[in-house]
This record gives sequence, structure tokens and C-alpha cells, in this order.
Amino acid sequence: MQHWSDYWRNSGALNSFAESGAASGYAGEIAEFWQQHLSKCAKDACVVDAGTGNGALAVLITEYGRKHKRAWEVIGVDAAAINPAASLQSKPELQKKLKGITFHGETPIEKMPFAAGSIDRVTSQFAFEYADAKPALKEIFRVLKPGGELVVMAHHSESALVQDSQRGLQIFDYILNNSPLFMQLDLLFNLASGALDSMDYASWNRTQECIAVTKSVQWTMTIINERFNQEGDAQWVNDVFGQAIGLIKSVNNAQTAKQALQGLGGVYNALQNHRLRIQEQVSVALNKEKLMALQGMVEGMKGEFSYADFTIEGELFAYTFVAKKR
Repeated sequence: MQHWSDYWRNSGALNSFAESGAASGYAGEIAEFWQQHLSKCAKDACVVDAGTGNGALAVLITEYGRKHKRAWEVIGVDAAAINPAASLQSKPELQKKLKGITFHGETPIEKMPFAAGSIDRVTSQFAFEYADAKPALKEIFRVLKPGGELVVMAHHSESALVQDSQRGLQIFDYILNNSPLFMQLDLLFNLASGALDSMDYASWNRTQECIAVTKSVQWTMTIINERFNQEGDAQWVNDVFGQAIGLIKSVNNAQTAKQALQGLGGVYNALQNHRLRIQEQVSVALNKEKLMALQGMVEGMKGEFSYADFTIEGELFAYTFVAKKR
């Protein structure tokens, strides 16, 4: 969970995996899906967004409610240690959108701090599937009012998004855990920080040590590019290479070499955390078998269950499902 807490604290984004997309919330067909379901909420409804992160869906709910003159109470809960107002201080245009929303960090779906029968609707965008399904459903049905609904958009195991993430996971795992790239960069910056104490940058570039290690880095990058050359691979490879090359270019004296060495550790840890988030996304994605298991759980709780594929511009994107408390 720490990798998610770190992401929400440092990403400057409302929604997850903003490295590869919009960071300011949901729009288009995703927003239309949620607006359609929100239109059915009572004017004084209490809506809980489960697995809210920095509040992308909670913001959408709040803005829709204000636009349609609904006196909704909007609450976001997340198992990670979230504090959206603090995390988005550098982005006042996003921080402003959080006003009126109550957030509870370190609050898993399986254990929410609400009275029984007090919530009209629970929503979840790419979050419910990370929870332990049976206790999460039991807790949601506890807090929902009779007739209340859980509405979920979840990762679909056959979607292009998840398929792409599977490939990205392979690429990240190879570069971070099986290639020598970061060891070579560590050696390069270590040697540079020592050598540049006694020579200028041009002289350092002519040394055998610099030439040899730089060629090793270039060779490793070439091998990685040759290994991962399918359509779509470049965005994943360049995510790593761009940060590595940025550090290399930042070095021009002993001080910047030491800073690059320190920065390398931060880049490596951030990329490993990204890898962990991708790995979880892939592993929790729903398939038909998981959906049927969810349906059985809901019906065992005397609830109603329906699901559908969700597409964007005709391309499979997610599963949606609704669990209604009778």
C-alpha cells in the first residue's frame, strides 16, 4: 500500500496512472457513464466514493451535484494514506475542485466509518477490484440504505488498457530487475563525482572510464530497444530512458554528478513503485469468472446484480456492475 500512498502524495494528479494520461479527472464517455447513474440520486443523497485516491470521481460527483442543484454530501475513502488538499498544493486549479468533499485516508472499503443504513450510493472507479471482495461487499451492504446501490467501473482483463499494462509490466521488470542499466548509471555517476573533483567536464569525457561506462550504458539501451520493439513498447521504454538520459545530461561538474547519483535512487524507486502499481492492476482485473463470483456473493446477500462491458469509441475499456441492496 505504501507505493499507492507515495503515488497519491507525489503525482500531482487526481486519478491513477496519470503518467500515461490525463491527470485532472474523468471526461468523455467515462464522465457520461457516471453522470447517468448520478442523475438517479436523491437531492439530499450521501455518496461515498470508495478507493477515491486524490478524488477524481469524488470531484466529478461534486461538480455534477452543484450543477444540478443537489445538496449532496460527498465522501471519499481510500486504504492508502491520502491527503488530497496537501498533495495538490502546487496545483490550485485541482485543489479548488476538492472543496466540500470529506476524505478519509487509511480507510479500506472493508472497514468504513459510517453508520449502518446511512449511505445512498457507493461509487468506485478502478478501485473496488483491489479490495477483498466478500468483506468489501458485506461492508458496503451494511452502510447502504435499502434500495441503495454500489456502482463500479473496474479493470477488464481483456481490455486494451490491461493488455498494454501487461506488456509494460514485462518491460519494466526486465529493465529494472534484469538489465544492468541502473547499475551502469550508478557506476557512471560515482566515477564522475570523484573524477570531477580534480578535472573539468571535458577532460572527464575523454577518460577511458567515462568512455567505457558510457558505451556500456548505450549498448544496454540498444539491447533493450531491440528486445522491445512492438507497437506501443516505445512509450514504456522511453518512460525509463527519458529519466535516465535527463540525469546524464544534468552532469557537468562534481556537484551535479553527486546530485545525479542521489536522483538516480529516487528515479529507480519511483519506477519500481510504478511497476508494482501496474502489477496490481493486471492481477486484479476482472474476468467473467470473477464477475460470476461477485454476482453469487451479492445474491447471497439478497441483493441484485447486473454487469456490462464498457467501451470507449467502440474499444473495450472496462467492466461496469451495479449491486443493489434490497
